[in-house]
Amino acid sequence: MDMQERPRGKVRLFSCGGGGINIGNKVDSYANANNNSDRFAQLDVVYIDTSRANLRSDIDPESFFLVTRPGAVEGSGQERPENFGTISERVRDILQKFKPADLNIVLSTGGGGSGSVIAPSIVSELLARDCSTIVICVGDDSTRKFAQNTLNTLKSYDRVATVAREQPINLVYLQNSAEMTRTQIDKRIQHVVAALCMLFSARNRELDAKDLEHWLRYPKVTKYKPALASLTLIGDLGQASLDELGNLISIATLTQADHDPALPVRTEVQYVGYLEGALPEKLNLKAPYHYVISDGVLPHVAAQLELVLQEMQEQSDARTPAHAISSSWDVSANNGVVV
Repeated sequence: MDMQERPRGKVRLFSCGGGGINIGNKVDSYANANNNSDRFAQLDVVYIDTSRANLRSDIDPESFFLVTRPGAVEGSGQERPENFGTISERVRDILQKFKPADLNIVLSTGGGGSGSVIAPSIVSELLARDCSTIVICVGDDSTRKFAQNTLNTLKSYDRVATVAREQPINLVYLQNSAEMTRTQIDKRIQHVVAALCMLFSARNRELDAKDLEHWLRYPKVTKYKPALASLTLIGDLGQASLDELGNLISIATLTQADHDPALPVRTEVQYVGYLEGALPEKLNLKAPYHYVISDGVLPHVAAQLELVLQEMQEQSDARTPAHAISSSWDVSANNGVVV
């Protein structure tokens, strides 16, 4: 290696739970070509779950960690407490097998019972080790259970950031809906991971490892306290985007020499890296491209989930119970059979 060339960056994607495994497997396939280009960090995708139900034939068994108790039924059945104890006990084993990289991306859905516990548990341990970490969470409010689990997952990240570890958690949030289908979410996450691999490639001029560390751990260089914040990848920081994002906390920007990286508003800190050559065509990016940490997205998400749960509770309270088929007049045997 040339003395002037920095070691290529490494990114590890922890795909947690059934939904995380399904998406992570697609990210892995999408990233194969990127791994052959040093314009991207080397991506390694690993998989963690309490069940083998979502494993595919093209997943290397060495890239999978099964979290289960001897003799226990596999899976969590959408119940977050079901495997919490076992998951907590095995987190260090998971990170012993899959050691942290320059950037660690932890991916899961928020509505399930396994990934929504595995992911925050891994994030908490990564932060305890002072590892650079980004979260991707896919929420769902199509059922009461999904909405409650998603809300509790976000609350978990908030408590990890503000109480347990006192370190910021920067989270990319997407939500299943009629407007954002699973296929669209899969493609969006493929794009997000590839763009993060480009940011952490160690091939961007004027952007070094300490810049990226301080971009993520913004309390070191700003007046903001550790919190759960949203991470948004965006090209155009227009007024509509600014209104939605809220306060801009910390920004990393990739651009080219002939494109001004200046922002339309002042922010506390911005780190800029300059790309050599054209932007990769498959990402469909235009310079400058911003990686924005802000405080305005997730409080709105949580409030909407609370509203959904409140509406469903009101519907439940107003529901008239169905009449039972049997009555006290019916005579049944000890095993319940009416003869």
